[in-house]
Amino acid sequence: MRWLVLAFAVFLARPTLVRACATCTVGDPTLTVLGTGQPAEARRRLGLVIRHHRERIDDSGSVSRLQQERYDLGFAWAPGPRGMISVQFPFAHQRVTLPNLARVQRWALADVSVRGRIVLFRDRVLGARHLFNAIVGLELPTATRPRDVPEDLRAGSGTWDPIVGLSYNGFAGAWSGFISLSAIVPMTKSDGLRFAPALQSIARLQFQPTMVVGVHAYGQLRHEGRRGDSAGGTLVRSGVGVILSPLVDLVLYLQGSLPLWQDLEEGRREEWLIEGGATVDF
Repeated sequence: MRWLVLAFAVFLARPTLVRACATCTVGDPTLTVLGTGQPAEARRRLGLVIRHHRERIDDSGSVSRLQQERYDLGFAWAPGPRGMISVQFPFAHQRVTLPNLARVQRWALADVSVRGRIVLFRDRVLGARHLFNAIVGLELPTATRPRDVPEDLRAGSGTWDPIVGLSYNGFAGAWSGFISLSAIVPMTKSDGLRFAPALQSIARLQFQPTMVVGVHAYGQLRHEGRRGDSAGGTLVRSGVGVILSPLVDLVLYLQGSLPLWQDLEEGRREEWLIEGGATVDF
């Protein structure tokens, strides 16, 4: 993570011309449809993100495994130049292997989310180099909760979860960067216990020498509190990716990541993650 922080600091100090694409995907993967560029009034965006990842839970020798493909279909609209509003519909295809070697395979609706990004500060109206944003949102309790699957391997929490956060975007020529800190603060209780907040921070640095292709590297820190019967803990993940923009309003990206360090409760272990997606403005 140190090299990423140093590179980001060097990027901020570079006195270069501003060049930022409208559909730049530097940012939190959960905010892909919102984007991290400068909001343009009346812009509408349709996005699809596909993630494949694996997890395992080793509970005193009883091992459960999860392979999951998650499909996030999102739509965003910019009512003005200072913000965007989005809604995301996530679906999960899960293959769970239980300790008795029984296998459960199903499609499940995860927690639908509504999010907004509000520009709090920009250093200039056109060609801004620095943007500070507020992130607000709400995850809805739409996830299915089958009894035959452990809490940690379900498609969502199934609770009302407000989302709050702050983010910064910087643009300097072919370079752009993004830093965010967000929190999910559940409102409801499960089995008489209020779910603990979850915190996430992401730093991402992108180099885009042309309008068609770019590369990026990112680091993610996530801390989850205990949620009812589910385990919390801390995870540090890092990855790299490539971005393609064959058309002005179309962006394609592919990225992969691995856990660098994790301290998750009750034997939970996350493995590699591959993610791809597309956004189109119209």
